[in-house]
Amino acid sequence: MIIGFLIAILSFSPHILAGEKLDRFLMGSVVKSEEWEIDRKKNIEYFKNNVYFKNYYYIMKSDYATYDRNKQIWDVKGKVYCKKKLDDGSWIEMFCDRGVYLEKDEKAELFSDTRVKMIYYDSLKNENYLSYSKKALADNNYKKIFFKGNFEVKLSSITAYSDEAVYDDMEKTFILNSKPSALGFNQKYKVYIQSEKIKLNKTELSISAEKNVFGVLKPFKNKDKK
Repeated sequence: MIIGFLIAILSFSPHILAGEKLDRFLMGSVVKSEEWEIDRKKNIEYFKNNVYFKNYYYIMKSDYATYDRNKQIWDVKGKVYCKKKLDDGSWIEMFCDRGVYLEKDEKAELFSDTRVKMIYYDSLKNENYLSYSKKALADNNYKKIFFKGNFEVKLSSITAYSDEAVYDDMEKTFILNSKPSALGFNQKYKVYIQSEKIKLNKTELSISAEKNVFGVLKPFKNKDKK
């Protein structure tokens, strides 16, 4: 149950599951909950209270989880937390209130009453990259994550906002396409940009804007970091 869900929602950061066989993934794994039930008529499993999965690479926690064997759908609820550790010392974390994983379609949907939070720590740069949204849909077939509602992303000295956005892992870019705006700074300047479309390159830490672009350039001051 928890294995499939983790693979779906954490398959978008570099090196995740690259060359990793299932036996390696399962080795040393612990899966437990305070209560477990199965409805054999409906073919649904129920995991209740302190659902927990852990091995060398993964940790997952939630209050409640179900698996519908007929539909092959996982539903994880209540203080959902996932973490994936990478071999180079980097890691990715996810916090939400509910997650749904469709095994056949290889899609995961994440929801939150506040905002879904994702953190990626890059050990080579010693930096955290953060994103927030009301909802996130991860499509493993296209290697994309679709963010909806109050989206925000923080990449080093860049912070950007939009009602909706798409992350393309093949291109390593965020596309902000619904009332987007972005803030950035370097040692000399602080920049504000708004337009109809903004693209952020995660690798290059660059910003590009298209259509009805408006920008403000100001001298940078140390207090602007705050």
